[in-house]
Amino acid sequence: MKEPRRKKRRRRISANRGRAYQLLVAKIARAFDPGAKVEEGQWIKGPDGRLDMDVCIRGTVGGASWLVVIECKDFDPKSTGRVGREFVDALDSKRYDLKANAAVICSNSGFTADALSKAKRKNIGMISVLRRGDPQIGVRIEEDVYVRRITFEKNWKFDFTAVDDSLKRLAPVDALDMRFDGKPIVLWLQWKARFFAIEHPELTAPLRWVFTFKQPLTCFCRDVAVTLTSIAVQCSYSTEWRVQKGRIDVALGLYDYVRQRARRAPGDNQYVTEGIDFHGGTPCDPPQIANGERLLPGETRMDFVHFFNVITDDGEAPKLDQFVVPEDLVARLDPTS
Repeated sequence: MKEPRRKKRRRRISANRGRAYQLLVAKIARAFDPGAKVEEGQWIKGPDGRLDMDVCIRGTVGGASWLVVIECKDFDPKSTGRVGREFVDALDSKRYDLKANAAVICSNSGFTADALSKAKRKNIGMISVLRRGDPQIGVRIEEDVYVRRITFEKNWKFDFTAVDDSLKRLAPVDALDMRFDGKPIVLWLQWKARFFAIEHPELTAPLRWVFTFKQPLTCFCRDVAVTLTSIAVQCSYSTEWRVQKGRIDVALGLYDYVRQRARRAPGDNQYVTEGIDFHGGTPCDPPQIANGERLLPGETRMDFVHFFNVITDDGEAPKLDQFVVPEDLVARLDPTS
């Protein structure tokens, strides 16, 4: 008699888990579209009897009524495994019976390869909801993460040109001593070099970038006023791509297996990545972006840039763009310009 009772309890626990997961999916669906009517645990009459709808979204698109049905599968990744193709077949049939405009399976354990293949062919969405720190979330999203490693040579040079010989009187001048609005000018020059390196990974010759001020600008070197007419940065760098597996999470959102993208819900939200080793990974070619590929609202590409051998990241850079001749703010490939 004890064994049957354990089985009943197990089924009850499983049902409670499934309901809790449905509620979570409904909550995240509302976060994506607060204006839509989101219902959970509804039953509807079909041609062959009642049909359950774990989560349904009702709204209007172009003035016409729109129905999206979401089938929730709170499988245990270790015991139950991933959602298989038979569930895609079942939802395809249910979508037809309900005359739904769209159908989605939300899995807490991921999907098998044949389930994904069938879903793509049948135009059925395949997602997992994500809420960082929620113990209900069982799925772990791991994707290839590309890191662009930009390594600067230790030959940084910063030049400051003054209207008089005040810099000579202050010599020697450490680059970090020159400040505007109390902030090191070097940080601004360094960020300009970083952005240039991102835009022009193919450059092999040393970069020299001169910024001329619209009118002489008063700065300070060791608390002594210095009037500058221009500043410049010179450096060399190399670029390398590396790939590694990393975990992707979202404070509140979902992962789209068909698009292979995480998507944030609107509002105060953020992506989180874990397990990224900026010193590790396998050397690779730059990731190929499909022509015409467009990101949906809330999506981003999981590519990172990491800089090596920068002078300093300590402090905030001064805001100098407004004082510089506009044409000097445009990055040029000519390293002697």
